[in-house]
Amino acid sequence: MRHPLLPAAVCAALAAISLAASPTARGAGEVVPPEACFPLAKGTTWTYAATVATADAKNSAAAPTKLTFPFVIRITDSAAGEGWAAALLSGYPDDLPWSTTPPAGTPCILLRTGTNKYFRLTENVDALWARLKAGEIGALAESLTGENLILQAPLHVGMRFGDPTQTFRSSYCWNVTGQGPTPEIAGLPSDPAETYDLALRTSPDRILIRFTPGVGILSYNYHHNGTPADVELTLTEFQSPDQPEEAAETQAEMNARSRAAFETADAALNKVYAQLRGQLDEDGQNKLKVAQRAWLAYRDAQSDFLADLQARGGSLAPLIFSESRLDLTNRRTAELQESLSSGQ
Repeated sequence: MRHPLLPAAVCAALAAISLAASPTARGAGEVVPPEACFPLAKGTTWTYAATVATADAKNSAAAPTKLTFPFVIRITDSAAGEGWAAALLSGYPDDLPWSTTPPAGTPCILLRTGTNKYFRLTENVDALWARLKAGEIGALAESLTGENLILQAPLHVGMRFGDPTQTFRSSYCWNVTGQGPTPEIAGLPSDPAETYDLALRTSPDRILIRFTPGVGILSYNYHHNGTPADVELTLTEFQSPDQPEEAAETQAEMNARSRAAFETADAALNKVYAQLRGQLDEDGQNKLKVAQRAWLAYRDAQSDFLADLQARGGSLAPLIFSESRLDLTNRRTAELQESLSSGQ
């Protein structure tokens, strides 16, 4: 959902970073082909840890509402023809700014024409996708405008792209500011391309991106300079249908690690709870017990809701459920620890 304060140029340019179709050096002269720079295969999935802080529009004095939750972007369908390929996505980073609840994935189309031009289409998605599935690429000609053109390769440090009327200066267009090694993230190839740093700065806001050709967005940072609105998005797992069979074990290992982390956090919570309970009189103990039971019910129900919202029936649901319980448990431990410290 776009906020009315976001300039159209910013909204259009925001998409560019995930489609950096660049022949990028991977090693001794090896390059990533333009058509491989952003995965377009059905089933490709990105799982992120998202933190969104949004101000109360009705009460500017109130502290921004802060949400932390898993955010999943996935390719739900794909299509291709002579000289073009496209993907139907559920979810995108620009769903997150100004969100007051974890958003459901908004559909959009990523379309590659030729070898180095990518377009992101966000209007009349259902109708346009039906035409693409029928191979009617010509029907989209009116949509393939400069406003929807989000990147033209190659990507390299020092380049600028975005609104062609703004690329003569360093603001209101994307700047490729750096290049470096790609961090280890579950599901990434063993020899990923190097990661690029991208920045878009305007008067009202600023966006920073880390992008890896062949993978996509590793991190996304949004900050609004006026009314508080901030987003931190960090990739925690990448899944590609082209990964070898053993990659499926990676998710199983991730699930196991997440469960183990939750069990450790739950034990820490129980320890602090027992310490706090020991400080209270009988009436206080009873009230703490009621509060803790209500919180436990909330934790599990909220985590179940997020898993259903982000990955109903999918293989990622258990991981999302576990990660949410882990996050909420750590927060509750901090709350009880604060009460314990104040009572000493």
